Amino acid sequence: MTVTVNRVCASALLMLTLFIACFSQQVRAQQEDTLKEKVVQTARFINTIPVEYSLGVDKNGEVLNWGEYKEAKIYVGRAKAELKSIRSSLSEIDKDATIKVTEGLDDLTQKINDRHEPKHIADLSAELSAELLNIVGLSQSKGENAAATMEEINASLDRVYVTYQQGDIEAALTEALNAYALFGPLESKVAAQDKKLLIQSELKFASIRELISSKASLANLQTEIEALKGDLQSVNKLLAAPANPISLFIDSLLIMLREGLEAILVIGALTSFLIKAGHRNKLKSIYWGAGGAIAASLLTALLLQTFLSVSGASREAMEGFTMIAAAAVLMWVSFWLARKAKASRWKQFVEGRMKHSIATGSLFTLGMTAFLAVYREGFETILFYQALFAMSGSDSVVASGLAGGLLFLGIVYYAFNRYAVKIPLKPYFLATSILLTVLAFRFLGYGIRELQFAGSLRSTEIHGMPEMNVLGIYPTVEVIAAQSGLLMFLLLGFIIHVRNKFQGERKHVA
Repeated sequence: MTVTVNRVCASALLMLTLFIACFSQQVRAQQEDTLKEKVVQTARFINTIPVEYSLGVDKNGEVLNWGEYKEAKIYVGRAKAELKSIRSSLSEIDKDATIKVTEGLDDLTQKINDRHEPKHIADLSAELSAELLNIVGLSQSKGENAAATMEEINASLDRVYVTYQQGDIEAALTEALNAYALFGPLESKVAAQDKKLLIQSELKFASIRELISSKASLANLQTEIEALKGDLQSVNKLLAAPANPISLFIDSLLIMLREGLEAILVIGALTSFLIKAGHRNKLKSIYWGAGGAIAASLLTALLLQTFLSVSGASREAMEGFTMIAAAAVLMWVSFWLARKAKASRWKQFVEGRMKHSIATGSLFTLGMTAFLAVYREGFETILFYQALFAMSGSDSVVASGLAGGLLFLGIVYYAFNRYAVKIPLKPYFLATSILLTVLAFRFLGYGIRELQFAGSLRSTEIHGMPEMNVLGIYPTVEVIAAQSGLLMFLLLGFIIHVRNKFQGERKHVA
């Protein structure tokens, strides 16, 4: 009996020991997984630092955007706070490496405060991130896995909701910016296949940031987050779909038509104007402007891909400012053409001032208009095609679509120059002026929208209002206000023109 009891007790003790060992192993495994998750999150914050810093500070240490510079500091603070919470656990694994990362973050903080060159910040951030991940046996991810990236973005959006619910506005805004930074590398691929979906997604990213900044209700924020997640599901399906040759050809063709048609219309209007003025030999100013824009586009795309490694936000800010500048120049040329619409004025201009104007300022303005018309979409088009070639299984299909688009644009340009010069002066000048004004209206809407995507401009969404992409009208207060201001400016110009014309006729009668 005693032997039996002893055996039972021994068995129970053995089972209890095995249970404790298994439970301890499970807890240890869970702790390791949690530690790895926190390490990955901290590394993500570190990797975001140079993205924000490069948008805020130039290579000479001058602040370009105080908001982006502030975000870089926020990310450093968040990374240091996360590291502090796991430092003891990391020290048990590799004390020297943990000390190195800790001191490295302090050094990075000092370099950011001293506004070192962005490349130095990027190099140090990459080194610290790799060192941190290596402590727990992880490494930097190579390439872009769309599905994995979407999971990270969704997780970041969940943290946006949680931190905002807890009342931590700064943390919620940081997570929102982080989510958009994660989305950045996928933008070119999405735009190459469905630009409207990209626009919808980017508007929602901007709207979420604005809701957080304005301390909107939690329900409104949740609604916008869920709407964005729906768009991201569509993005995931789009990028996961196998490439179809016909679809690839159409995508490639439409990219060239979509991005190139407006530039061709602007250049066609300018060249036909010079031909009609009898200055065909001055067309080289237009061609130099367009050719310079193509070279600048190639260089910009190369810099963005090779050296800067910036997020989509920087590209959009650049596009936005370029479009607004193009809109301003187009309006100037449009008013200039409208003033010359009357045949007598045109004859007087040609005989009196044309030689001087063509030789100096006006020629430069026409060349600059051609440059901006091409450059505003040029480098983005190159990035789109890079993405399309990368995701396609047939370079020849993409190249065929590109060639087809170029051929169509060439036909449009030839037809414009061949037939536009046969139109009588007054309707030609008025039609050209109207065309350039409509394009300026579109460019202004696009420019404001791109700056909103980049986070450089406030975005106040007008719920229920449809967008009109063909006119560059988008459902935000800022876009509508800017375009309304342009319309008021046009109306004022028209009133002044009519008044001056009426006064001139009265003087002529007198």
